[in-house]
Amino acid sequence: MAPHMEIYKCPVCDNNVTKSHRSIGCACCNKYFHIKCTKVSLEQFNLMLKNKVFKYICDNCLATPKVCNIQEELKNGFSALKASLEKELEMKIQESQRMMNEKIESGIKLIEEKFNTLANAQSQDTNNAELLKTEIKNCLDVKPWIIIL
Repeated sequence: MAPHMEIYKCPVCDNNVTKSHRSIGCACCNKYFHIKCTKVSLEQFNLMLKNKVFKYICDNCLATPKVCNIQEELKNGFSALKASLEKELEMKIQESQRMMNEKIESGIKLIEEKFNTLANAQSQDTNNAELLKTEIKNCLDVKPWIIIL
């Protein structure tokens, strides 16, 4: 976060801020500070490097009411990020529900088709059994004719 070409002096220690030192710039006054001269931990510094939503504000700017609306900007930024994530999550939930409903409906249709196939087969088996009963009965009712020659 150190400046590239210009030479800045750290307002806390009055030494030059260089590329070889970890440094951080105040989002309000644009002054650069050595990390060791601030209350920023290395973990916080690395987080700020990775996520530009987080901004550093020096103690002087925090103590002085300024036109700097960085806190409001952060609040608005987080609100917008939250709204965006909520909308994206809601869309994913709806898509998952739609896909689940489609799978359930296709599963129900498949079960209905198999049920109808089995019901038809059972009905056909019942009809065949009735035909066999009738044929057997007819065979038993036939009187033997004796033909004598």
